[in-house]
Amino acid sequence: MNLINLETFTTVVKFMNFSRAADTLFVSQSTVTSRIKSLEEELKVDLFFREGKSVRLTATGERFFEHALKIQEMLRACEEDISIYNKFKNYLSICAPDSVWEYTLSASVSKFMSEHPDTAMKLKCGYSEFVVQDLLLGLADVGVIFQKIYGDNVEIEDFFQSKFHLVAQKNLVPEDVTITPENIQIYNPILIEWGPEFNGWYNKYYKTQIHFYEIDGTSLFVNMLLNGRGIGFLPDRIAKNYIASGQLESLSFQHSDTIPVDHAYIVFLKKNKEKVKDLLDAIKI
Repeated sequence: MNLINLETFTTVVKFMNFSRAADTLFVSQSTVTSRIKSLEEELKVDLFFREGKSVRLTATGERFFEHALKIQEMLRACEEDISIYNKFKNYLSICAPDSVWEYTLSASVSKFMSEHPDTAMKLKCGYSEFVVQDLLLGLADVGVIFQKIYGDNVEIEDFFQSKFHLVAQKNLVPEDVTITPENIQIYNPILIEWGPEFNGWYNKYYKTQIHFYEIDGTSLFVNMLLNGRGIGFLPDRIAKNYIASGQLESLSFQHSDTIPVDHAYIVFLKKNKEKVKDLLDAIKI
């Protein structure tokens, strides 16, 4: 497959306009048209619906776009790997969710990098499904995920377990109040998803029709709690320092016999076990 045609395709998708794609690529519009036509002939499919000056992806085009992005990312990773080959002894990539980086992983990885100056590293942030995808595509050597996966070529190890606290800014909830599924709405519950185990438990016991905030991002979630915007569940690995400093307090809440646990796993390809051994030793809690 012609890589120039692939780049032209993703550029057209970015603007959904052949003319703007041509300007970005510093070629004529006819060249862009020719490249897309060549790509469609090679794949034997239509990638775009033409609508005057604008275009939109066909269903096949949307599917191909996903693959095109992966191909381009793998090429960039290859270029990076080759460019550092003569400068460093090793090259490692680790991918994890942002909450793991900010509250658990950053310090140990920084220490590892200081102790291994001959190892170049790429640090990536992503949800568990993207971590697994990068791992299987060879774009990450080590990943941290919140749900077990299984595969003959994959090795998975426990990373940490952390119980959940229901927390809020001090004095937001009276001391004698126990939060229940019936009264939680009074105190503006803020919802963030903490993985399959927590989500299943929360949806069963505390899910309400309306949440004061539904947040996608740990830093924003914590900021809302610190600013007294409502109450929410935080794993102990994050909550403990805020509770100890008095910025947040742990609330009494009604729960089932089993309180959910924030459970994370380290995952890597079995063939890379020796390659990532030192990094694993450094980041394990």
